[in-house]
Amino acid sequence: MRIVVCVKQVIDPSFPLVIEGGRGEIEAGLEALVLNPADLTAVQEAVAIRDWKGGEVTVVTLGPAAAEKVLRRSLAAGANGAVHLRHAEVENLDCFWTGAILAAVIGPMEPDLVLCGARTSDWGSGLIGAVLAEELRLPLVAGVAGIDLATSGIDALRVLRKVDQGGREVIDCPLPVLLTVEEHSGADDHPPLSDHLRSLRQEVQVVEPDAQGFDRWVRSGAYRRSRLSLGPPVSRQKKVFAPDSSLSLEERMRLLQTGGVALKTGDMIRGRPEELAVRIVAFLRGVMV
Repeated sequence: MRIVVCVKQVIDPSFPLVIEGGRGEIEAGLEALVLNPADLTAVQEAVAIRDWKGGEVTVVTLGPAAAEKVLRRSLAAGANGAVHLRHAEVENLDCFWTGAILAAVIGPMEPDLVLCGARTSDWGSGLIGAVLAEELRLPLVAGVAGIDLATSGIDALRVLRKVDQGGREVIDCPLPVLLTVEEHSGADDHPPLSDHLRSLRQEVQVVEPDAQGFDRWVRSGAYRRSRLSLGPPVSRQKKVFAPDSSLSLEERMRLLQTGGVALKTGDMIRGRPEELAVRIVAFLRGVMV
């Protein structure tokens, strides 16, 4: 079984940041870079599936030379191989170009399963999985909170998907498929030292943009986006309820306690359907007036 996991290097949210004056951006070189937490969960899910079904897990990242760190971290978590799409201008790529470049490399691998983190902890757009699924012509299941290996079939996976209000939807996904995985707290963030040492000895395949024809996209500039400014949130004046001063003290206290919201009342109506319809229409006409 061929499993591919897309990973990304992000800024460690627990590390204190230094903001450059004027530009409102993080000062380069002073941030701590780590593997995106949701991507780490995706790697661990992929390793568990490989141990159950057999096969290989390959991690892929698009980024500068420093992004090799997250590939080594993924290898320490149990991945078999790593591919580094080395691109110095990755920060200028939007989600659609990133997905297109990743798909151009992942497609020839003919994976049975592709995993991505549901979102990144930096920009958090959550679009890469959808773009990849479109480019690779794979069905997409988003927001996967867990994979039930015990009840999964040979050519399918049974996944638990997050839905509104904390519910879980159980889905059987025939392979091949692309899953976006939610971060969960059960992830093991600290592999043993022996696994880290092993990851340092493993080979990382480096793919330069020129080798895949990405240079024509870079030269064209069609993918570029330019940030015009970055500032603090727009201040919004908070509305505070103030009761009419002409009211009595008791009435003003009552309004302050309720926030000025009038008590809601209701009326139960009974009767035949024809009578109920007439009364409802009359009520709605009165409200509209």
